[in-house]
Parts: sequence; structure tokens; C-alpha cells
Amino acid sequence: MSTTTPTTTTEIFTQESLANNVANQFVRVRVGGLELVMKTDVLSGVFQLSRQHILTDHNTVITAKGEFPVVSLAELVSQKLSSTFEEEPRANALIAIEHEGNISMICADSVSRPTTIKPAHVHPMPGIAHSQDDINLIRSMANIDPSSSNPNECIRLVFDPMVALGHSVPGASADKPNPLPKAASNAIAAAAATAKRATANGARKTGQLLAFIPADVSRRDVEHIFCLPLTAIAEVITTHQQVNTIAASEYFHGFVLWRQVPVPIVSLGKVFGFGSDEDTSDSNRRLVIARTTGNRFVGFYTQPQIQTMKVPGALPGKASALEGRPHLGCFRTEFAEMVVPDMNRILSGDF
Repeated sequence: MSTTTPTTTTEIFTQESLANNVANQFVRVRVGGLELVMKTDVLSGVFQLSRQHILTDHNTVITAKGEFPVVSLAELVSQKLSSTFEEEPRANALIAIEHEGNISMICADSVSRPTTIKPAHVHPMPGIAHSQDDINLIRSMANIDPSSSNPNECIRLVFDPMVALGHSVPGASADKPNPLPKAASNAIAAAAATAKRATANGARKTGQLLAFIPADVSRRDVEHIFCLPLTAIAEVITTHQQVNTIAASEYFHGFVLWRQVPVPIVSLGKVFGFGSDEDTSDSNRRLVIARTTGNRFVGFYTQPQIQTMKVPGALPGKASALEGRPHLGCFRTEFAEMVVPDMNRILSGDF
């Protein structure tokens, strides 16, 4: 239904009211019970709509200051993250975005006051976590409450308002890794020291491996033992971890919070084409946090029997069964045929 009557809006805040450190400022945006966050660098203002708000047939809103195009954040999130909302989106707030002197609006349920999030708590969004997001709406993820140990309370996805409005946005500095929180940096330093001591105590100069079987691989279907260099292992966790499932897919099962860092959890067996009806309950598996390039991490569950071993003498393995799968190599040892998964490709969803 079209209308020519200006919509009544109440100004909540404008760009002029933001603090000077805009680069580290975000607002929390709710839609359908889901909370996302957004940087404020292109934010012009946020307005509360009246109950009489009506959009035109052309998805614009007419106000006393003019007619502006409006994009529904709920529709975008539903399409690109395949999200099912817990609540019906209400679209009570308009987020005004200024670009090249023009104003466009994003409608959402509500918007918070600006808050500061330190760079160490903002991390690039891994490709495997948003495989349906072909426009890169979600560029990163943030820990909005580093004091919390519950990933559902503190992990939020960061959406790009320019992408939401249909603008092409090239890779930006926000996609590059930030320094890690101190808790994660200390854990990595401790793991590196442990690996160094192991090498000094008689391991080969080439180091050691962590050998394991993914939790979602049945023992009767085992054809390979998986392994990673010990230097790529940040931590092996035996306790139950809460999972944030704000985004999930066939291979990706959500984020755990490790040392204040959101870490995506992947089904390593499924990535390599295996299925399982094994018991993979929390008490019967291990969670491995592996490091990849650029201060990034990926987690996966393994069978409880894992082993640290010296790099064995090896011959090239049969890689035909692994064709097209994300691995760095396969080699035969006196113990088993071993495969080294390519965690960078897995994290990027490049398989």
C-alpha cells in the first residue's frame, strides 16, 4: 500500500553524537530475536519508527526530510545465513547509512547505543561458517563480552551495512587478523614451549605429530589415521564446551569460545567423505583446537584415543581415495597410512 504521508520517526542518535574512536565502535542490532553487530563508521543515525509506519510499494520510507530506500535486514539474514527466526521481525528501527552524500535505510527490530569493542576481540569470519553468504554480508565476528565464558552470550556476527545496501565492497583491513587476546596468546606460547621441549628431549628435528581419528569416523571404516604437526595444535580439550549455533551448515556446527576467541567447529570426518553412527557424546571425545595462518583457529572432535608421536619414516601413500579432499599429503608408515588435513582450506570452505 502506498502512502504519501510522512512517517513519524524519533531520532535515537546521530553520527555527531558518536565518540571519536569510530573505528572501534559498534552497535548491536536485533532482528527476529537474533542479535548482530555493525560498525558505526558509515552510520548517519538511528531512528525509532512510529506504529503507523508504512513502507511504499517501492520499499522506501517517506519522512519529513525526504524519501529514502529501505532494505530489510531480516530478509537478508534469512537468505544468506539460512536463519529461522525465533520471533517475528518487527522492523521498529531504521538505521540510516550515508554513502557519497546519499542516505539509505536498513530496517531492524532495535538498535543499541554505540559501544566499543577492542580489535583483539574482532576476528575474520571463516568461509566455512557462512557458505550461503555469496555477497559477504558477514565479514567478521566479535566477542562483545570477554568476561563471559558462554559463547551464546558473547559471540556475535558482524554484518557490513554497505553490502546490505547492495554496494560492492572489496576486501578491507577489517578482513585481516587482529592481535589475539592475551589469554589466547599465552596459551599458544605455552603450547610452543611444550613442543620445543619435546623436540629437545629426543624427537626428530622435524618435530612431532598429533595422531588421531575424527569423532565422526567409525572405527570399522578407518582407512587412514589423521595427523597434524604438534606445532599446529593450540590445545586439546577434554571438558564439555558450549556451542553457539548462530550459523551452521553441513560441515560446520557452530562456535566454541576458546581463550576469549570464537573458534568454528567442523566435522572433519564428513569433510573427507566419512559418516558415522558411533557414540560421539561429550564424555567420549576430545576437542582439538588447531592453529592455521593469520591468527585463525579451527576446532574438531576426535575419538578419545589420540597420540603424540615422532615424525616416522614414511613412503608416499595412496591418495586416490582422497582426491578432491582438502589434504596436504598422505604417507605410509609402519603404523598406518596417515593423512594431513589442510586446515586452511577447510576453514575457508575451499573443498
